[in-house]
Amino acid sequence: MHFLEMMFWLTISLAVVTIILMLFWNMTLSELFGFKRIGFWQSFRLFIIGLILTGGLNISAIYTSAS
Repeated sequence: MHFLEMMFWLTISLAVVTIILMLFWNMTLSELFGFKRIGFWQSFRLFIIGLILTGGLNISAIYTSAS
């Protein structure tokens, strides 16, 4: 059951971060620079690209600091 709960919260967290990124993009960049508004899946792809370019989430640091 622990694995399913973790997957549930991971999915919810990714969705919330994606929606926040989409809203910030649409509120800021489309008004300031005239960029097109983006949708949920475009925002999700931007989030994944950002993780790849910045080295991703350092999960091991979270677990080692908690010990």
